[in-house]
Amino acid sequence: MKNQRNHDEAIKRPKPPIHVGKLISAHLRSQRLSKAMLAKLTNRTNVTISRALKRQTIQVGILFEFSNALKHNFFIALANALPPEFSTEALNQKRQQQEFEALKGENEELKAQVKTLQEQVNLLIKRL
Repeated sequence: MKNQRNHDEAIKRPKPPIHVGKLISAHLRSQRLSKAMLAKLTNRTNVTISRALKRQTIQVGILFEFSNALKHNFFIALANALPPEFSTEALNQKRQQQEFEALKGENEELKAQVKTLQEQVNLLIKRL
């Protein structure tokens, strides 16, 4: 048990900075939608929706359903709560695109230099 306790202490799970139920409730209020409407849109009972909205955390699949039903991306708020240095596929793609553009530019410069050198070599050959 001692190893398990040490392991648990080492993991230190951070408390989510966002109460997901409150996030969804705030969106419902801002859009003037009721819990009953969300229940209807997701084929759930009013009681199930009320319980979900009281929870700090929610399963990803359910949040995805709520996002689709309400046409609102709740995941963005969660993603924005993470430190900016955390990677995402979008950031990786953006970096790769920037690197690609830089390499394309460098390639064009090198092609121009090769052309200039070829012209100079041809001039030297003609002089001989």
